[in-house]
Amino acid sequence: MAKKFKVKVNNKEYIVEVSEEGVEEIIEKEHPGAESTVIKEEQVSAAPVVPVAPVVPTKREEAPAEGKKCVKAPITGRILKIFVKEGQEIKVDEKILTLEAMKMENEICAPFPGRVGKIMVREGEDVEEERELCEIS
Repeated sequence: MAKKFKVKVNNKEYIVEVSEEGVEEIIEKEHPGAESTVIKEEQVSAAPVVPVAPVVPTKREEAPAEGKKCVKAPITGRILKIFVKEGQEIKVDEKILTLEAMKMENEICAPFPGRVGKIMVREGEDVEEERELCEIS
């Protein structure tokens, strides 16, 4: 018995029919009369599975009127790579660091433009949610 699923890839919707033997056919929703594609089970099992990192939303803000403001860890994880240096000018959404959480790499970006002040973490360090990562003024 085959089951049908609706799948969305790159903003295109597909209807995928799956049987106990593997994927039988893929029918593109946008072209209902199009020919279906038959995929052999060995092709499905040989396809690499690539995990996609979740987008960690950072709240966009205006630069602070005065003083320094800290960028905090949105989730608990480990600092993999720091991309900025103290004193560096950065723009909104510029990558500050990569935080690994649950085997996924999350890019932490600047919520507002400014100058990087003190960097409060180092690569390889474990951090808790809400831990201050760096100052931007």
